[in-house]
Amino acid sequence: MVGWVDFEALRGSTLAMSYLQDEELIGDADDDLQEFIAKTGVDPRTDIKQLAMVAFDGEDGETEGVVVGSVNFDRDRLMTSLADSPTISHRDHTLYLLEQDDWDTSGEEMEGEEAEGEHDSEEGEEEHGEMGTEGAEETQPGYLVIINDQTLMIGSEIGVKFALDTAAGERPTARDDSTINEMIISLPVDDQIWVIAADEAWAEELAEMPEEGASPVPIPLAAIEGVEVVTFAMHMSDSMRLRLSGIAATEEDATMISQSMLGLLAMGKMMIQQAQPELFNIIDRGLLIDSDHRVINIEANLSAEDIALLRELAEERVGDAMQGGIEG
Repeated sequence: MVGWVDFEALRGSTLAMSYLQDEELIGDADDDLQEFIAKTGVDPRTDIKQLAMVAFDGEDGETEGVVVGSVNFDRDRLMTSLADSPTISHRDHTLYLLEQDDWDTSGEEMEGEEAEGEHDSEEGEEEHGEMGTEGAEETQPGYLVIINDQTLMIGSEIGVKFALDTAAGERPTARDDSTINEMIISLPVDDQIWVIAADEAWAEELAEMPEEGASPVPIPLAAIEGVEVVTFAMHMSDSMRLRLSGIAATEEDATMISQSMLGLLAMGKMMIQQAQPELFNIIDRGLLIDSDHRVINIEANLSAEDIALLRELAEERVGDAMQGGIEG
């Protein structure tokens, strides 16, 4: 998987800025944000220009990842915050081991004496890369690399070394893959966010899907498994455009998948037309599905009003689910 986020371009979007400044959306995350700013001197809302992302399976089957960012940062301040971090070297670059709380956000938080004991441990260096809760899976340690005064890199050890090797010309780049390169070239130049994922990225999920006939989705599993690469792209201005494209193994598969999705869309419209006419109107005018040779395209065009309504409906649904849980 390769991806790109142009924060600088997003900040020129009326719609994006309205959400970046939405206190209700930021909520409790504001405390963590302020702590991060105080520690690093970097405000993600204003200082990150662009991010490039890569994820891949390593030789041991573990998912490796790395993010490279063009960032406004104070080098001296960042170096001070990293002064006590263990380091390793690779290709004349220093890799700083990140604290577990800064790198892993997937585990459960520690509480009480267990958290205090972990925090006060004198063997902190050995405990990097492990979850704090007993019985939880280990997570890989993360590293940060200062490439230059405007570029930072963060990722797993293998991911970071992979990226440095690629930059040194020792490994092929994403553009050396003809299919990936073709997808990148086909993206609209004004899309601020895009992700391209090869079939390996969803192989495990596909393996768990039921076979045709046992699934409510009338699309043969073999046709879905034959999709070689999928692209997601988003453009925001005073509205939003979302595009999802996939390259099927054959033109027949592309036609079959797109027609099946059109059938599902028609069924969905029938179900909500009476119950939720506002949602029906958004889907009816804003969602397009088609195929062109081996390519399946799904495009959604949403106005600011559409997005506000979808958010309101989602909040109502969450509220109803929570109320039902309380009553239950």
